[in-house]
Amino acid sequence: MDPSAIKDPKLRQEYEALIEQNGNNIRANFRQRRLSDLNDRYPKQAEQYLTASYSTPPYNFEELRVFLDKYLTDKAVKTRILDSVAKKMGLK
Repeated sequence: MDPSAIKDPKLRQEYEALIEQNGNNIRANFRQRRLSDLNDRYPKQAEQYLTASYSTPPYNFEELRVFLDKYLTDKAVKTRILDSVAKKMGLK
């Protein structure tokens, strides 16, 4: 319903505020969904990139370890990357 159809100014103002709040909620939900989608895709791609990059010469396993220690908090992902690179380098 169009807010101009409401004759009472106070009710119209409340209705307009609710419309604005609903729009804000829709935008926030959309942003959260996009962030969730990125969170599902990006870490996997980043893991694949790091594994591929550090599995080819010139090897720099220690640099990778330092980088992951500094920037990655997920120990399972860190271990998975390091194990994969070590295996491809013939260290395991």
